[in-house]
Amino acid sequence: MSRTTLAICLLALTAAAAHAAPPPAPGHHFDDRVGLISRDEAAAFTRTLEAFEKRTGIQFVVTILPELEGDLEDTVNRIYESWRIGDRETERGVLLAVFPRDKRSRLEVGYGLEGELTDLKSGRILREMQELPADPAAQRFALVMIRVAEAVAPDDPLAAGEFAEGYTYSSRRGRTRGLPGIIFWIILILALTGGRAGRNRWLGPLIIASSLSGGGRRGGG
Repeated sequence: MSRTTLAICLLALTAAAAHAAPPPAPGHHFDDRVGLISRDEAAAFTRTLEAFEKRTGIQFVVTILPELEGDLEDTVNRIYESWRIGDRETERGVLLAVFPRDKRSRLEVGYGLEGELTDLKSGRILREMQELPADPAAQRFALVMIRVAEAVAPDDPLAAGEFAEGYTYSSRRGRTRGLPGIIFWIILILALTGGRAGRNRWLGPLIIASSLSGGGRRGGG
């Protein structure tokens, strides 16, 4: 086989991979094709997203796929269009596509929600998801659902961290995230006071540090 023929074959294979047919549409709102979370958790998430759609008219679908074939943006966009997510007239749909083996994820947003869920917000949500521990995985998906609801339907129960029976969201980040800030303020105040740490002098820094580090927890309940 000549080099030219080989190059043509490689280009053809690359093009075919880039335009691989989207996977068939699932019959439910939470689609885990790799077994990343338990069946009970997936069922609870599906019920949560179905109820969310009934209350708001926004169709929110989550899919976890084995591997990414081709460009991330193009692949997720074609999945969104192929699955016909969101009402065709209002274009109020959201798709979270996650490819665990490739460590890639993307939020695809319908035109009707682009004002509420911008690319900037989507990026922040995905980064926040990645900051959570990989185990339990369900915690990551719950966080994204809450953050998306906060953006597109802030008054909905999901935005307050309410899920269907079978899953309870509990954020432990809020209790620990403020600790470094408290330590920082204690050290700073001690440095400014010359390090004199008598019993009465410790009380002031602790009170001030506690008040200044407030607000570390956002949503999630």
